[in-house]
Amino acid sequence: MARQKKEGKVTMAKRADRFTVRIALGNAAMLTGSQIARALRKVADEIEDVRNPRPDHSRSIRDVNGNMVGEYEIEDEV
Repeated sequence: MARQKKEGKVTMAKRADRFTVRIALGNAAMLTGSQIARALRKVADEIEDVRNPRPDHSRSIRDVNGNMVGEYEIEDEV
């Protein structure tokens, strides 16, 4: 946990507890392992750019045609 200073006291900042990915399979652009891997690589690239993942961070996952096929989310409770 990261430390935060609050009115002369050091407190611990709440970190995320869970990372969830949901991808619906079966549409024309989400049938093969390589298509799923592409979507997961894109998620990985986006998460890598997040400096300090916080709870309630979520984004849509889209296939190569731009259709929404899922989402990922950082949650604060398990």
